[in-house]
Amino acid sequence: MTRPSGSRLSSLSIGLALLLAVIAYGASAAPPYLDRPVASVLEELAADGLSLVFSSGLVSRELHVLTEPRSDEPLGIAREVLAAHSLELQAVSGAFLVVRSDEAPSGAVIRVVLEHGGLGPLSTTTRIDLTGPSPQSITSVDTEIDIVNLVPGLYEVSAEMVFHKSEPGAVELGANETARILLRLEPVVPPLEELVVGASYYDIVSDLLHSNVSFSRAQVEQLSDLGADPVRAVHRLPGTTSGGISAKAHVRGGHDDEMIYVLDGLPLIDPFHARDFQSIFSAIDHRAISGIQVYSGGFPARYGDSLSGVMLIEPRAVEAGLHREVGISTLSASALTSGMFNGGNVEWLASVRRTTLDLLLDPERGRPRFGNVYGHLGIQLGERNKFSLNGLVAEDNIVLVEEDDPGREEQARSDTQNGHFWVKLESRWSEALRSETLLSSVRFTNARHGSRNDPNELVGHVDDVRALDVNGLRQDWTWLPTERHLVNWGFEVRELSAVYRYFSSVNLFGFLASYEGAVPSIQRNVTTSPESRNYSVHFSDRVSFGTSLVTEFGLRWDKQTNLPTDDLENQISPRLSVL
Repeated sequence: MTRPSGSRLSSLSIGLALLLAVIAYGASAAPPYLDRPVASVLEELAADGLSLVFSSGLVSRELHVLTEPRSDEPLGIAREVLAAHSLELQAVSGAFLVVRSDEAPSGAVIRVVLEHGGLGPLSTTTRIDLTGPSPQSITSVDTEIDIVNLVPGLYEVSAEMVFHKSEPGAVELGANETARILLRLEPVVPPLEELVVGASYYDIVSDLLHSNVSFSRAQVEQLSDLGADPVRAVHRLPGTTSGGISAKAHVRGGHDDEMIYVLDGLPLIDPFHARDFQSIFSAIDHRAISGIQVYSGGFPARYGDSLSGVMLIEPRAVEAGLHREVGISTLSASALTSGMFNGGNVEWLASVRRTTLDLLLDPERGRPRFGNVYGHLGIQLGERNKFSLNGLVAEDNIVLVEEDDPGREEQARSDTQNGHFWVKLESRWSEALRSETLLSSVRFTNARHGSRNDPNELVGHVDDVRALDVNGLRQDWTWLPTERHLVNWGFEVRELSAVYRYFSSVNLFGFLASYEGAVPSIQRNVTTSPESRNYSVHFSDRVSFGTSLVTEFGLRWDKQTNLPTDDLENQISPRLSVL
């Protein structure tokens, strides 16, 4: 019988020790959880097979494990780390949802006492921000606020209300302890770095050489920072801002729908493409205009239905001979033609433009397709009268799709047709007296459709269809007795009729349907068809005193028959401007 050598015994001993170490490590393979973020622990347990659902607002990264769990089961571990923060698990549809505990322990309390260092007692809502082991923000109108169910630790507390703010204060809490902290709200005046006061009237034209502010058509294109859109040129003017990528403008702090756009004397109704997607482009081709005039305040009495400003868009003047233009870019393709015949007594201009985005973008993500057509036919009737037929038609067919996986799809569609047609008669009765008569018809329709198909959470769709018809007659007279005196008067009659239909249906499933108070199925159906007749009469008298002072007095009367009471139907608005 042979005895094992010493080296062989040593190798066996080392191998046995390693095996015992591996077995001991496996017996204690559960990692330590103390001081780790609770969200990280839950994510780890979910990766190991425990079906957990929780929100980052409820289980923030600031929450940490306060004591090492005693349980070695995943479900027990989750319950223990959540219980210290007044959270628990609720079984819903085969999974566990993290919710606030109904029987939350009292925990520690911070009592915040507020003092006002400026205008006496508190008069508005105050926000309290708490950072530390149990971070949170609350709002209150009280001067003493208790923040309860806090875990022990060091906290920083601050308060803020309108134009007032406190210095942050620190407080350390023990278990089930109540601590008091005094915060003093001091006035905070936001600095005004620069105040700019600008004029209320601007010209952006190509041929008006003697205007105070003059730009060529090329300069208008340079001012328009997206797609050579002429409407965007006004975003650079004082007192005018844009809202992100939208072509609409905010004038003097007003909303973007408080500005009226007038083309060749006709007020346009929503002249924008992608109207349901921030109105990215206008329906005005920059090649078909000769100038833009903008009133950002104090506009004449002839322009009503506007709160913030007026944009006057002048069509391009037709020149002798045949003229053609073709343009293409990554955003659109366009063509324009104009000319005269019959000795210059007949003129025409036609402009066609369509987007190229639908040809460049991935069709699986949607189809943004839109375009517009503008046409003008003018006939000279003798030396004193000119008659014209005009039309502007814009159409949108836009589909956007958001798809995360084959079983979940969200889609939005917007179809818009916008047609403006008008005939215009310009008459020159004498060198000082002129009139303009305009008969118009406008048809605007918009259909919005949205759908969401996620059988695990939500299935629903919405249909929003609206149509508007406007027929109008307008006449304006202008009298220029002297070079420094201008009188304008006129009237307008409009007949409006609209149809609005709205239907939506939504069905909730799974976790969304399990929340307390949730209605699993909702349907809404609304139909209305308002009508109105609008009348207006206006008068204005402008006098120029030298080159530095212009005064204008105006008076306007309006009536709308769709208003609820007779007292609101008639409005009289006097105006006085000094420039």
